[in-house]
Amino acid sequence: MNCIYCNNKKLYELKSGQLKCSECKKKFSLQKVQRDFELIEYFSQNFTASQTANKLGLNYLTVKTKFELFRALIVNLLEQDYQDKDVLEYDEYIYLCQSKK
Repeated sequence: MNCIYCNNKKLYELKSGQLKCSECKKKFSLQKVQRDFELIEYFSQNFTASQTANKLGLNYLTVKTKFELFRALIVNLLEQDYQDKDVLEYDEYIYLCQSKK
């Protein structure tokens, strides 16, 4: 396994069960990483935060916070894609205020 922060291969296990990277010195828990992958899976399948919390046995606020984070990341990604896209004349015409009247 590699470090989730710097992709370094040298990790060592701490007494608490966490892994620590020898390069960037950051600690992380495999259980939390696995939980995040499960949350992403349920989020992508359009489960609600309440349904996901019940199925995984997690706190509702934890799931809700993660789902909000996923939505914010998606919005940032789509906004960046839109900013990088070349605007066509047709796109500009549709969104002009005068054409809405």
